[in-house]
Amino acid sequence: YNNVTLRQNESQFKTYNPFGRFQRFYKELPDGKSYQMNLDLIDHVSFKEGNLVHDNFNSNYDIVFCRNVLIYFDCRLKQKIIDKFYDALKPGGFMVLGFFDSTNDIDLKSFESYSSQLRLFRKPI
Repeated sequence: YNNVTLRQNESQFKTYNPFGRFQRFYKELPDGKSYQMNLDLIDHVSFKEGNLVHDNFNSNYDIVFCRNVLIYFDCRLKQKIIDKFYDALKPGGFMVLGFFDSTNDIDLKSFESYSSQLRLFRKPI
């Protein structure tokens, strides 16, 4: 990151987490102009690859990213996938959809809309 990008990210972070410390997520590089994400954060993240339609998901996820994937499915399969995400999330967990993923033809009643602008939905606690 450069200084401008870092400040933009910090501003966005503060919007959603006003009491959090953004500095714990990065370190300044020796050149004094660049920053790097704290690599210790990677130890707490796991990535999974699978077939959204056929595979079963484990439960207890904090967040699911499904960015511009639903556009390839009909409404029946979209609903099936959304229901799987709901079941896989912890209470209070988040689902992030892509800006081109239409949700007009599926039921999101179980999710709370956390930020419609960011396409961020939350499983109720």
